[in-house]
Amino acid sequence: MIFIIDEISKANIIKEITPYVKDYSYFENIIITGHQGMESAVTRVKSLPDKAIAEFRNRSNPHGKRLVLLALEPLEDFGYLQDGNPFRGYNEFTTIRYIFKHLDLSRVKLLIKPHPRHGKGVIEKFISENAPTDIFDFEIIQDYDLEILIAASDEVLGMTSTVLVTALKCGKQIRSFQINRNKNGEKALNHYIEPYVILE
Repeated sequence: MIFIIDEISKANIIKEITPYVKDYSYFENIIITGHQGMESAVTRVKSLPDKAIAEFRNRSNPHGKRLVLLALEPLEDFGYLQDGNPFRGYNEFTTIRYIFKHLDLSRVKLLIKPHPRHGKGVIEKFISENAPTDIFDFEIIQDYDLEILIAASDEVLGMTSTVLVTALKCGKQIRSFQINRNKNGEKALNHYIEPYVILE
């Protein structure tokens, strides 16, 4: 038996294993069970009261700009190649640099959510040293649950985080920044967010 979360995952695993399977009845052993954690997160986002979402938006974004969430993950944990590039070709630091350099953030309030495993102050220090912080409206936000951040945001940016899948299932616009993704990065691709990947 193979347990899988939904039809998209089932279709992709069938595509991958078809060359190795002679009897296609084997596919009956692929059972869709759902993903309790993901479904629970989506339910929590969708069940947040409109009043709570509006209060958060007003407090964090008083000028009524487009509210964009950047959800980071510690891909630096994978280390670097011999040429000095990140193991997957990109990580949270190359992504931050790219977003601040190439995206038009003039009409955006950007909420940056470090991962709990990021050391305290690491993201703040990198941004202060590598981004023109004086011309963008952004906030590094630690003390709010992801559910309210997703619910309040107009768009969610990230790399490979399941936060993007949750946001997508909640009807949010998403973009996955995997700039200069290499073969190591291709092995980690996520079929849900692949249509939303930015590679250049």
